[in-house]
Amino acid sequence: MSAVVSLATIGLALALPVSVARGTTTAAVAFNVVTSNVSRAAVPGSDASWAGQGYPGERYPYVPCQWPPSRASITVAEAATYRCSPSAYDTTHFPVPASGSFEILSTPIDGAPYSPQNGGLSDNVRFVTRDGPVIHVGPSLLEYGDYSGGARPSFAEAGGTLWIFDYATERGPEVIRISATTGAVLQRTVMPAISRPIIGVNALGFWLAQDSDSLCPNSQVRLGVWFAAVGATRGELVKASRGSVWAMRADGDAMDVFVSPHWRDGDPAYQMWRFTPS
Repeated sequence: MSAVVSLATIGLALALPVSVARGTTTAAVAFNVVTSNVSRAAVPGSDASWAGQGYPGERYPYVPCQWPPSRASITVAEAATYRCSPSAYDTTHFPVPASGSFEILSTPIDGAPYSPQNGGLSDNVRFVTRDGPVIHVGPSLLEYGDYSGGARPSFAEAGGTLWIFDYATERGPEVIRISATTGAVLQRTVMPAISRPIIGVNALGFWLAQDSDSLCPNSQVRLGVWFAAVGATRGELVKASRGSVWAMRADGDAMDVFVSPHWRDGDPAYQMWRFTPS
């Protein structure tokens, strides 16, 4: 890493659950945080017009399509002519996963032809797989609001699982971890209500922090770097910060977080915080 001009190590003695078996939390991890000053050019994804990754999880390529909630499958032949929308201008095709792969489907709640623009929950997230000529459509994994001013779910895939976060679901703000093979829900973890976040996944779990464009529904939300360990039912704030996070980069058990800690105070200086289990 270039342009490192200062270094500090902070030990955070945090008891964070990393696995849960039959409801019993096992093992814990404490994090060390190494803080380095870096240049803007060192931020992953940065260029002349962008300060970092933005909130890349929202750009996950899921397919929006009307779907009856009681229906669980469709043939590949039917999918070729299935109308995802009543509009003649919408030519979206029903997703057909490749063998051994999956697709994510976003469907208006209750099988409605369009997502309601009411500022509330409007759509379901569903897991779609294929078995020969049959496409299987799973049940709703979570509900979210897809409308002007809303925030779509954030996705991150790693190690055969898919993490999906949204700041406003039918259960409140949460991240879920599902099997990338079957779509089975492996865990649900309560997280802070931070919209359009920066997210990352490493070997230990799911990471989340506010972007410069993030919004919070109330002043009680605690800002900073949050961590949801594999198996945890609640996320933990591992380092508080009012600043703006630009990117995350996983490295095994470690996570590098690129941040301007004093952005909201007018100081755009960049730092890298490296979190490693101690």
